[in-house]
Amino acid sequence: MNVIDAAHATVHDYPGGSEPLALRLKMAGAVLRGKVNTNDHGHHLTLAESIRIQHLTGDHRILFAEASELGYMVIPAPTTELGDEDVAKAVAMFCGTFSDYLRDVSNSMADGKITETERKSLERELGDLMSAGSHLQAILASKK
Repeated sequence: MNVIDAAHATVHDYPGGSEPLALRLKMAGAVLRGKVNTNDHGHHLTLAESIRIQHLTGDHRILFAEASELGYMVIPAPTTELGDEDVAKAVAMFCGTFSDYLRDVSNSMADGKITETERKSLERELGDLMSAGSHLQAILASKK
């Protein structure tokens, strides 16, 4: 999905559609719809508006699409309170995620090729692995 399609989907998939989201953004519904309409050249979604929309909706497809178009992947930052987190539990989670990834790489390569569906699935799993590693590292850093 490209960034423009992601912005359009984010706005129109909001519960109740674009009107309630526009109210929360303090703008007219027609203006918001115009900002995410590829055929409307009179309105443009700003970066600040994009971030505000993603905060309000909790929908980060715009971020994921932008990262994908630029050749990056998005890894969520650890958000839990890390002080009391068990290091052994986090290590086990990381190892399990790594094991799952390796198993799925092996299964995908069983026929000697990787399909587009398999590649996308493995990419998501690698993101999960990196997220688990980042979480583990944050826990370790909190143990000063």
